[in-house]
Parts: sequence; structure tokens; C-alpha cells
Amino acid sequence: MHPGLLPSVASFIVFFLLGALPLSASSVSGLVHDPQGNPVAGASVYIKESRTGTSTNSEGFYQVPLPAGTYHLQFQALGFARREFKVTIPEHHEEELNVELKEVLFKIREVRVYSGGEDPAYAMMRKAIGLAPYYLRQASSYEAEVYLRGSFVLEKVPKLLGKSLSVSVNDQEPKVGETFTVESLNHLEFIAPDTFNHTVVSSRSTFSGLDDNSPIGYINSSFYASDNELYISPLSPQAMRHYKFRYDGYIMDGNRVVNKIRVIPRRKSQQLLEGDLYLVEDLWNIHTVDFKLEPFYGSIKMRQVYAPVEDGIWLPVSHHFNIDAAIMGIKGKADYVSSVKYEVVVLDSLLAIPSLIAGHLARESAPSEPEEASEETPEEAPEEAPTKNQRRIEQLMEKEEMNNRDMMRLASLIEKESQSSQRQQEELLEIKSSYQFKVEKDSVPRDSVFWRSVRPIPLTQAEQRSFAVKDSLLAVAKDSVVNDSAKHVSQFSKIRRKLFNGTTFPHEADFSVNYGGLLDLSTLASMPWMAGGTDKKPASCGSRIPSTP
Repeated sequence: MHPGLLPSVASFIVFFLLGALPLSASSVSGLVHDPQGNPVAGASVYIKESRTGTSTNSEGFYQVPLPAGTYHLQFQALGFARREFKVTIPEHHEEELNVELKEVLFKIREVRVYSGGEDPAYAMMRKAIGLAPYYLRQASSYEAEVYLRGSFVLEKVPKLLGKSLSVSVNDQEPKVGETFTVESLNHLEFIAPDTFNHTVVSSRSTFSGLDDNSPIGYINSSFYASDNELYISPLSPQAMRHYKFRYDGYIMDGNRVVNKIRVIPRRKSQQLLEGDLYLVEDLWNIHTVDFKLEPFYGSIKMRQVYAPVEDGIWLPVSHHFNIDAAIMGIKGKADYVSSVKYEVVVLDSLLAIPSLIAGHLARESAPSEPEEASEETPEEAPEEAPTKNQRRIEQLMEKEEMNNRDMMRLASLIEKESQSSQRQQEELLEIKSSYQFKVEKDSVPRDSVFWRSVRPIPLTQAEQRSFAVKDSLLAVAKDSVVNDSAKHVSQFSKIRRKLFNGTTFPHEADFSVNYGGLLDLSTLASMPWMAGGTDKKPASCGSRIPSTP
């Protein structure tokens, strides 16, 4: 998660109400609800054929633009059983598919009780922590299309500040209860170990200055990584020092057993997560995360849903990110949602797959009916002898009871194997670590028709109003352009008017301070609100808050 993202969003909200606009292209849409007809908000929708993940809005509606064809759609949500549907979409047709999800209770099965009465969650977590370096390096590269939308609302400004405070960002003054929305379509290219090429294909915002300030950095981060600046991952090698774990049961996700692990901080800290981690039995990879973080300015809720997108590679396909912020009595909320479509995913063929995981993946991918034997049997390539590290990894994986020392050793051995694989890749491709950011020249000026054709998560009613107001203001601004060169005002008159009537300074800054003039000195004040960048200290009167370019 990008460290600069969270402090820069100090105000926001969304109450998701669908006001879906019709699409001229093919699409599938509908309502996801429970047996009582209540909408299921934030349900994950995954399309196998296009490797696209998205989600429902807060009223349970989803809408995915798709070319004509046949698709398998998977619907799942926390506390509900997963369902899969086969859908055929004709050309220029809006297919409607309403889905009922049945509630499912987590079952507590008979599990082995370890010495000392240790909770069985610890044995599961040791395997997951030990394998984290493998899952972190599993994909050598990928390309993805990422749709990201954020909605923000200022909830409260203290009355004392409200009378004396005047805040302007790019000539706009945010008002309590007003919704601001930003959405962007991005192309990401990843090359292991840490090279990212990020291109903003298109973006638009109802608040000036947010068009190119997309908080997509958190999507590039991973819970498998041990070096996260924002939080300590429950899958890091040091997790046992910082967290307690509790086994809360399992559910069946198709033929897979998904274990629910409660993650509990051992102490109060801004860097420790609390919530639920869902692990796939035998693979010990992430299925879903549902965590909460409490930094000094409020709380952050994050939820990611993973899916097998290619060759047993599980990657996050949908993200939810919620912020409740409160600074100096000013309160606001933010809600970010994203959809990810993986266009290309390449498995790291140089990274050895532990045999237990390989065997499980082979059983999962085995056809239900035996294939007919071909007349010619292709020659199998001779298997390479396992390295010393690989043999040690297999020995540790076969242990029924793994202690903390075994866990650390397993993680270290897999890390060495992955680093060896990376060195070979870098030598072959001459890869250098970097992060490149680019905005296409025509990324901002796209019309609503374009956005309706690419948007995988329906706009809410509040978000539609936000864009409608923005478009109306732009239209009025174009009609009311005045040629200032036709008017001549003396410099003395300008200074006198500013002195008595007030002015805004600096004029060209993204963040500005309003001076009410001698007629109303009470309006002279400054306060940062939604300023970009990482410097979030309150400014004194007349100071300038830098914004992210």
C-alpha cells in the first residue's frame, strides 16, 4: 500500500445506490441478494475467461461490459456460499443475471490439538508464512487493466472553525455533505522482482487536482511481502512476535477447504492489523483478507479477494478500501473500489514448485473424465535433480507439526530459491528495478459514453449527481468566459479593492487562503484539506501546502 495515499484523503463517503446508465455494448448486470431479498454489498464477481474481477456496490448491483460470448461467472461474499453461472451474451445485448447467495456458517472440524494446547491456527499460519516468499515470486510478470474509483465526503467541520475557516483547493471549496468522485482506468505492467510500469489510460474527477492523483499504489503491494512500510503483515517472518491467531472454522469453496483465521494484535499499534485471514487448505495461500488498521487520524478497512488467474497463480481480483478520518474535529470518509483484469500472467518457470503444492494443483486441474490416449506419446523432458535447498524445503513441508524455527527456515530457504530464480531472470533479460508513471495525453478528456463502456462497477446515485454537477459547472464556465483584455483597471484600484474587499492568495497555487479584507477580518485563516503529497502538518496563516503533481 502506498504510504502517501492514506494521509492525503481526509474526507469522504459513499452510500451506494444504483443509478445504472444503459450501455450500448454487450454487458451482464444484475442484483446479488440473500434469500430474504436483501442486497449483498461488496460481493466479488469473477469472470474466468477474461480473468476479470469486480464487485457489487452497496445496493448489491453489478455491471460488467463484456464482448459477445460465453462466460463463467463466479459470485462470492464473506458468509455466503460461492455460486457459478454459465452465461452466453449475444452481440449488443444487456444480459440480466440476478443471483441469490445462500448464507453459510463456518464449521469447526476435528483438528489435531498440539502440545501445550496450542490453537490449530498456529500450525496453519506457520505453513502460510513459510510459503509466503514463494507466492510473492510466483508470477515473473503480468499485465493488468485496473479500474479504480474513489468517493469522498466531508462529514463535519466544528462550528468554531466553520465561521473562521475558508479552505480552497484549486478554486473549489468543499462543503459538508457534498460528494466528490474520481475514477481512472490504468494499465499496469509488472516484471519481477519490483519493476512497475503504470500508465493512466483515462481519468476524470469532480474535484480539480484529483485527476492525476490516483491512489493505485496500494494495489501494487502484497501481504506476502515482509518489507511493508505501512503495516506489519501477518504473513511476515516476524508475525508471531506481533500477532496472536485463532482458528474460527472453515467453509467449502467448491472443492476447496477455506480456513478462517482470526488475526489479533499482541499490543496496540498503528502498524498492526486486526481482522480475518482466509487460507486455502493444502495450498496455504491467501483466499481473502478482511483487515482493519488504526492510524493516528482514524481507521482504515481493507478487503481483497483472490482468485486463481493462471497456472495456479492466485492474485487479487478486487479491492475495497474504506477510510474514516478525524483531524482537529474535522471528520470525513472515503471509499475506494477497484476492479482488476489480468491480460497476461506469466509463471516463473525457474522457481521450483514444492511437490506437495504441485500435487494438489495437479489434482485440482485433473479432468473429471479420462482423456482418450493418443497414438503417439510425446517424450517427456528429463526432470532436473532437486537442489539441496529444494530437498530441505520438501522435508519441512512434509512435517505434520511445524514449529517457529521450522517456519523461519522454510521461509528462508524459499527466499533463497526465489532470489536465485530472480538472478537468472535478470541475467537473461537485464531487468532493473524501477517504477515508471505515465499519463496518456488524452487521458482526461473522455466523455460519459466511454466511461459507461469500460466501467465494471456501477456508479452510485450520489456519484452520478457529483459528475452531473461537475459537467454543468463546466458548461456554465464555457458560456461565461469574459475577455479581460477589454477591461482596464488601474493597479491602485486593484490593490485598494483587495485591501478592503479581500482576495485569495497565492492565486496560482493548488491550495490557497482566503483573505476577507478589512470589512471582514474573521475570514483570514488557513487549514489543509485534501492536500496531496506526504507533508500533512497544519499550515500557519499564509503558508502553502504542497500538492502531488
